[in-house]
Amino acid sequence: MVDRSIPGGYVLSMHACRNLRIRIGALGTCAIREVLYYYGGSARRGIGSRIQRHARPTKPRHWHIDYLTTRSDIRVLEAWCYPEQFDTEHQLQYLPQVDLENILPGFGAGDCAEGCPSHLWHASDKLFPEDISADYYIVSF
Repeated sequence: MVDRSIPGGYVLSMHACRNLRIRIGALGTCAIREVLYYYGGSARRGIGSRIQRHARPTKPRHWHIDYLTTRSDIRVLEAWCYPEQFDTEHQLQYLPQVDLENILPGFGAGDCAEGCPSHLWHASDKLFPEDISADYYIVSF
């Protein structure tokens, strides 16, 4: 059993089942393509608790990601959890498979100290948890 209170970073792997136009808080109406997306985040108070929140289909929309995880036409596949690592959300943009051209500017990155243009990405080739770090565990949805 994994201790849900351990802090760290995570990546959500999600699939949009069709092309969509979604209103996402202050970002406004955004085009979501029918592709596999990767969202990077951090959870200083516990990865397990944060992942459990993301898994709930009904919740208040507080973060940009909530506008995706509450939709039935966007399926969260799994979460890659990286205990005690807090840079996973920033590392995604440096992977060679990640498409830097087609992003939602500012998504999940409004307060990013690293200056990331987004924390939601898709890739030309599938990403794997070990692309970020060898120290991880997976939570399937």
